[in-house]
Amino acid sequence: HTHNRHPAPSAPAAMPGLCCTSESYDEVKDRKETGPDFEHREINDVFFLLLFFFSCIGMLVVMGVGYSSGDPSLLYHGIDFMGRSCGKPFPTESGTELTLGVNSAFVAPASSSDLSGTTIIYCVDACPTSDVLLCSDAVVGTYQPPGDDIAEQTQGVTAAKGSDYVEQHCGVTSASSSQFTYCIPGANSTLYAAASAVVDSRAWTTSFESIINAGWIMFACGIVALVFSFVYLKLLEYFAKPVTIAAIITVGVALVVSGYLLMTHANALKEGNPDSYSDNIQWQTSFYGSIAIFILAFLYLLLMCFMWSRFMLAIDCMNLAGEALRDTPTLVFVPLIISIVSIGAIAWWLNTTVYLFSAGEVEPLSVPGVPDGLLKTVTLNTDLQRIFVFHMFGLFWILAFFVAFGELTTALVTARWYFSPRKDDGERDNDGKGVMWATGVAAKYHTGSVAAGALLVAIVQTVRAIVEYLDYKRRKMDPNNKVVQCACCCVKCCLCCLERCLKFINRQAYIQIALTGASFCDACQRAFATVARNVARVGAIKTVATAFLLIGKLMTAAAGGGLCFLILTSVDTYSNPANETAVSNPMLVCSLVALFSYAIGSLTMNVFSTTIDAILMCFIHDCDINDGAPQFAGGELEAHVDRLNKAAKDKGLEHPHDTKATDGELRENPASSA
Repeated sequence: HTHNRHPAPSAPAAMPGLCCTSESYDEVKDRKETGPDFEHREINDVFFLLLFFFSCIGMLVVMGVGYSSGDPSLLYHGIDFMGRSCGKPFPTESGTELTLGVNSAFVAPASSSDLSGTTIIYCVDACPTSDVLLCSDAVVGTYQPPGDDIAEQTQGVTAAKGSDYVEQHCGVTSASSSQFTYCIPGANSTLYAAASAVVDSRAWTTSFESIINAGWIMFACGIVALVFSFVYLKLLEYFAKPVTIAAIITVGVALVVSGYLLMTHANALKEGNPDSYSDNIQWQTSFYGSIAIFILAFLYLLLMCFMWSRFMLAIDCMNLAGEALRDTPTLVFVPLIISIVSIGAIAWWLNTTVYLFSAGEVEPLSVPGVPDGLLKTVTLNTDLQRIFVFHMFGLFWILAFFVAFGELTTALVTARWYFSPRKDDGERDNDGKGVMWATGVAAKYHTGSVAAGALLVAIVQTVRAIVEYLDYKRRKMDPNNKVVQCACCCVKCCLCCLERCLKFINRQAYIQIALTGASFCDACQRAFATVARNVARVGAIKTVATAFLLIGKLMTAAAGGGLCFLILTSVDTYSNPANETAVSNPMLVCSLVALFSYAIGSLTMNVFSTTIDAILMCFIHDCDINDGAPQFAGGELEAHVDRLNKAAKDKGLEHPHDTKATDGELRENPASSA
């Protein structure tokens, strides 16, 4: 018995030069039944690894430049009306050097106590405890003239130095408390109402008190959100098929019912006003809206009819991904570890950025209604601008590297699991090769490939950031030029699409690296060819998986935030203002919990998303190396292929050998293909 074989198209030759080639596509394809070779691999893309290493060294050099020439206190300390930074020494007219106080007091002109007008900052050692007159000059710095009240102080300074001195160097401030080195007027002071519009001391106080009092509730709700996300994954694992079918039917029914209701409403308007109903905007909206919805429902029905087998394949891949996560439970910790490391990198980057910006020229920014010296603007010279661009690019590369390393690790674990032989009880035997094994393989052989993919993403992200900055400058200079505005929007949209495409192809390339041990360029070519040959099934799986994982993220956020709100508003310990543990700002706490829960859900769902992609690529690879009859799929996927093969045999069609035909694209067997 012989088959008329339709071999899978071979991938193009690898690019010479920077990307090293591992084994050929035919060598991969000829390994039947045994699956990929996970033990014998080569170190690839060393050039990109060295480039990434030198980039990290450059980031350390930038940190040294920032630490040696910057002073962060210039950014968060106030600047007084003479342009001097609080807490810093300044030269006096007598040639000596004095240090200003570190606290910034909001001061109104001596003739007024209204902060809604021009308000300036005086640097003081301690915030005043009563309404006082403050004076400051270039000789002695800031001081409080003697006197029992503001009037007596003003008279004394006027008698000693004249009224012009009082107008130019003195001002009125109120009793205040220190909040982050800024003197915030008290609730009973004459300056409180206007000052609270700038920095609301009550908002700061209640916010911190609420977070502190609800700390354990926030932690508990975060744990609940984590558990909920795992429960949702389990539901997808065991009930993905009925839930998906129910959702597909529900969407179709909702479209038909919506169109029917709109048409009924349009008919009612027509009967009520038969002479001029066509001019009624409500009738137009209802009638044409119902037609549009009916057309959408018809297209939706056609899509379901032609794509049903691919949607079923998507559900089967989701079930198999759930099985993989059940057999390798430590896989869910990969995104958690990557996130922790990424947060550490961002914190280090922000710290260096603060020092780097403080090395520039810091000047007060004048904004109406805001005290002069509270806001600042930083001007970087050309050298610092170039350093910052490299610093920003380095962050993008490092973060993309961490994400890519996690995706490759997940792909390695999933691929090893998929191609593991089955034991007598039907379970897969992967020899205990889990996350630790995959991390070691990725770090030893494929770090350069990870750096190569991350480099492409980092370049596009840096260009996007530069375009955003140029667009910001454009809006300040010429905000009404619609042509330029449209061009900027188009450029930003194209760059966003390019970044998304790169991330998608990169993920598929990392899966190909896990399967074949190829270099990055070679893996990208294979990934692109594989996706191109399986566009329909990849699109169906991404659509179904993305929809259900997004629902999971939102439900996780709702579970954490909703539970937190329920506790804070119904439990007397937190809802009764008379208690010391009362939470006076529950919405802030619940919002933070919801955001944190969404992040938890994203971490959990993302590893599932990567596993689904890897399962699909493993399935296609399994078909490629076994003449269209996968040997390792098992379960629903294997039954899916068996059904297709049986349908082909019943119709007298060729057994589909290539992956392009394994999900329903059956074709006749031409005699010339023997």
